[in-house]
Amino acid sequence: EQALKIEPNTPYAIEYQGEAFLALNRIDEAQFNFLRLYAIAPDHAANLLRAMHAWVEANKDKPPAGIDVPALAAWVAEKAAGLKMETDANW
Repeated sequence: EQALKIEPNTPYAIEYQGEAFLALNRIDEAQFNFLRLYAIAPDHAANLLRAMHAWVEANKDKPPAGIDVPALAAWVAEKAAGLKMETDANW
């Protein structure tokens, strides 16, 4: 957060913050960070999307309370297609 206060468009900071949001089950904020990255640094967006895919896989059998994991999985798949990451090899 401090890095982003100093330089709001630092891709690494946005990516890592997005991953932290995932770890905290703050999915909406992780998605927002993905969208920010997609606009300024698609390669970093792809890295965050991989982390989101891993989160979905880890939580699909026992979703955290209040989180629609299938909806997130669909969102991740849609964004992956936009980044041409639709093959399993890219995960």
